[in-house]
Amino acid sequence: MAEKQANKGEPVRLGQLLGRLSHQLHAGRIGAGSLAELRRMTRSDRPPDFWRLYLQIVPEAWREPGGRQDARVDDAWAAVIQGMAEMAPDALAFGRPFGTELSRAGYSESRFVRLLRAENADLAREFRVAAGWLGSKGVKANLTPVAELLLGRPYVGLNVGPEYAARTLAHDFFRAEAARS
Repeated sequence: MAEKQANKGEPVRLGQLLGRLSHQLHAGRIGAGSLAELRRMTRSDRPPDFWRLYLQIVPEAWREPGGRQDARVDDAWAAVIQGMAEMAPDALAFGRPFGTELSRAGYSESRFVRLLRAENADLAREFRVAAGWLGSKGVKANLTPVAELLLGRPYVGLNVGPEYAARTLAHDFFRAEAARS
């Protein structure tokens, strides 16, 4: 779903939001302690910096589809931000597919399949594990398909649904696996 930017009339796209979040998730900007809190946050204990980032960067139309708060949307964005914090600094690289980068970094097929099959809180956990794997290796990736999978069409009105995002991730991972064989 796109929301118009103030005074520009341009739609805000998911990639732009991810870019803004990635820019802020740097110890030099947000602080090392805040970044660590974002990495450790739980559903019941979200630090103030989560709420600041979320409310300052993510437009209301993305946070409150249909004009009302939805805990599922808050949870999905928390998972996106937490995963990006795991990969910080500068986690985002649009030209490097997430599935491809997982394969190249030696992420196991069984873990990847768990990511694809997971839902809700399990999906958030599996994304955090995968993001942590890439972050530990200093790998950047395009997080858009994973964010689409986490956010899902019903809550944010994305042009593509979670099924498409899952297929994109699978295609990229297994194509890279085949190329390594």
